Amino acid sequence: MAGHVSSDVVSAAERVGLTAVTGTADAVGMVGLTLGGGHGPLIGQFGLAADNLLGAEVVLADGSRVNTDAEHHPDFFWALRGGGNFGVVTSARIRLHPVPTVVSGTILYPIAQSASILADLGGVHQDSPDELTVDVGFLPGPDGKPTVYVAPTWSGDLEVGNAENGPVRALARLGTPVLAEVGPVARSAALAATDAMFSPGRMGAIRTRCVQSVSGSVATVLDRAAQEFTSPQVANSYGPNTQRLLAVKSAVDPDSLFAATSLPIGTADAGSTPV
Repeated sequence: MAGHVSSDVVSAAERVGLTAVTGTADAVGMVGLTLGGGHGPLIGQFGLAADNLLGAEVVLADGSRVNTDAEHHPDFFWALRGGGNFGVVTSARIRLHPVPTVVSGTILYPIAQSASILADLGGVHQDSPDELTVDVGFLPGPDGKPTVYVAPTWSGDLEVGNAENGPVRALARLGTPVLAEVGPVARSAALAATDAMFSPGRMGAIRTRCVQSVSGSVATVLDRAAQEFTSPQVANSYGPNTQRLLAVKSAVDPDSLFAATSLPIGTADAGSTPV
């Protein structure tokens, strides 16, 4: 497994009706993800990726090689799972699960509905079965405007997860969505869909924080940040050319059909006309 990304492991496991616990993207190194913890869409039922590490071969700083698991060097095995860097992992064994297909997808709500959506999601997180994991965030919608992003993953019985009155599709009835695409999908396809949001050359950084809920004051902070989506760095990078670029964009692509390259949010000055 060492040297392979998540998609390699998931695709191989799918061929025999199994899957691995991974993060949300397929291009992440499997061993590095596992040693770092590995929060992902199967966490509710199967825990972190680190919880599914069964054993590893590690080369230490002095060049010695250690094979560790729950019975051999147990303290080292405990520390290895998210506790830091202790050597070079040359091989690893992980637990696989019989869930090659999940019910997953994307639901987007207008930013104006964020307060009620986040409040309702707080209840969903508390009451939902372990088979349902829900990622929530804010993303630009099809029109470029901020939306509440809800990404469910159901790792239980497919008929239950895909039922119209089931726990997954209920997430599309928290408000009036601008997009709701949910259904059975191979785990490899679900991972690839996340990676498609971050195409090569499109830089981004994600940091995590632990909170007790996403309602109340936390929801207010998230909503305010989402309203100011465009990074100041985007506007600063274009400097005095910003208004001219926006004028051209407004003239040739008013609906922002093409959005791979970020532009500042705003409108062109009345006096700005495309050349």
